[in-house]
Amino acid sequence: MDITSPIFVAFALISISFFYLTPAKFRLLLLIFISFIFIATFDASLPLFLIIYTLINYFFGLILSRLTSRTIRQIFLAISIIFDLLLLSYFKYLLFLFTNLTPLFPSLHLQVPDTYPIIASIGVSFFTFKTISFLFDIFRNPTTIKSYFYFLSYIIFFPEFLSGPISRFSNFYSSSIQPNSFSNDKFFSGTYRLTIGIFKKVVIANNIATIISPVYSNIYHFRGIDLLISTYLFSFQLYFDFSGYSDMAVGLGKILGIPVPENFNNPYLSSSIKEFWQRWHISLSSWFREYLYIPLGGNRKGFLRQMINILIVFLATGIWHGSSWNFVVWGFLHGIYQIITAVYTKFFTSIFTLNQKAKKLIGIFLTFNFVNFAWVFFKTKSLPEAFYILTHLFSSAPIHLNFQVLLFPLAISLLVLPFFYFSKRSPHPVPLYISVNFLLLFGILFFASRQVVDFLYFKF
Repeated sequence: MDITSPIFVAFALISISFFYLTPAKFRLLLLIFISFIFIATFDASLPLFLIIYTLINYFFGLILSRLTSRTIRQIFLAISIIFDLLLLSYFKYLLFLFTNLTPLFPSLHLQVPDTYPIIASIGVSFFTFKTISFLFDIFRNPTTIKSYFYFLSYIIFFPEFLSGPISRFSNFYSSSIQPNSFSNDKFFSGTYRLTIGIFKKVVIANNIATIISPVYSNIYHFRGIDLLISTYLFSFQLYFDFSGYSDMAVGLGKILGIPVPENFNNPYLSSSIKEFWQRWHISLSSWFREYLYIPLGGNRKGFLRQMINILIVFLATGIWHGSSWNFVVWGFLHGIYQIITAVYTKFFTSIFTLNQKAKKLIGIFLTFNFVNFAWVFFKTKSLPEAFYILTHLFSSAPIHLNFQVLLFPLAISLLVLPFFYFSKRSPHPVPLYISVNFLLLFGILFFASRQVVDFLYFKF
C-alpha cells in the first residue's frame, strides 16, 4: 500500500472512525486488527511471523520481570537481546556477511539459502529496536511488563511500523490505556500533520527525485556541477522524504490520542555535528544514547574512553542503516566528526574566539557541508561510486539537470512550510488548520510528482 495514496488516506480515516465508534475497552484489539491489515498489504505472511516474534519476546520479558538475582537477570537480558540481534542479522545482513566472508574462507562453501530473504524485511530494524528497548526497560523496572496485547500493539502500531519513530513502550502504554474521546482540535491538527507529511513527500521529495534519479542511476556519465547539485539536492530529498513520513506518523498518532515522538527539528540549521544528531532522527539517536552509549560507560570513564564509545555508537548507527560498506563508512565519518568536535570543544575553544552570531553561522555552514559529504556514501550503492562523485564534484562540465519541475512546488512550499515550523511551537485555531490544509491539498493535487518513489527509509 502506497501510504501517500488516496487508498491509504481512506484506510486511515475509516480506521479512525471505527476506533472512536468502538467502546474504549475494545479499542486495543481493534488497533491490533487495523495494524495487521495494514502490514498484510505489504506481506501477507508477516502478521503470523510478528505474532510468533512478539510471543517469544513477551515470554523473555515475563522471565526478566520475575528473576530476582541481578547477575542472572543481566545474563538473561543479554541472551534475549542476542536472540533479537541474530534474527535482525539473518534478515538484513546475511547476504552482506556471506559476500564478504566467502573470499576469505572459500573452504567453508558459504551459500545463502534459496528461500532468502523470506519475511520480516519490512520494518525489521525499527521493530527490533522497539523490542530491545522494551526488554531493557523491564530489566530496569520489572513493573513495566503489561498485558501481551499492549506489547503486540506497541510493536505493530501501524503509523510507526514501517519507518518509526522508535517510541518507548512506557509512553505508548500510558497513552493507550486512556479512554480518549474524539476532539476537533486533535482531529484537525492531526490531519494537518498528516497532510503536511504527504505534501513533503510527493510535492518536494519526489520532485527532487525526478531531477537527481538520472544522475544516481548512471553516475559515471556525469561530473562537475551535475554531481555537486545532485549531492546537495539529495540531502533535501532525504530530509523531506523521511520527515514527511514522521509527520504522517505524528499526525495519525495525534488523531488516535497516542502520541508519537517528534523525529526532526530543523536539523540543517545545526551549528555542530552533535547538535545535528539532537535534531535528526531524534528517536534513533536517543535510542543509541540510552541503550548503547550510556551502558558502554558514556562520558563517565575518561575522555579517551568517551571518544571510543562515540565511535562505536556511530559505527553501530551506520550498520543499523544498511548492509554495505557505504553505511559503515558513513557511520564512521559521523563518529570522526563527533570526536573532532569534542576535541575542539575541550582543548581549542579558548584559542579561537568569535562572537556568538559568527560562530553559529560558520558552524551551520560547516556542519551542513560535512553532513552532505557523508550523504554521498549514504546514497551511493558502492564505495567506487562514492569516490567517483567526490573526485569529480569540481570537474569542468556543462549542466544537464532540469530544474523547471521544482519551480511551482518550491513556490507553494514557501507559503506553507513557515506555518508548519511555527505551528510546532504552539497550537493554532481550527479554522487556520483547515485553511492551510486546503492549500496543502491544492499543492498535492496539482504539483505532486507523477513518479511514484518509495520512502527512502523503507529499506532500513
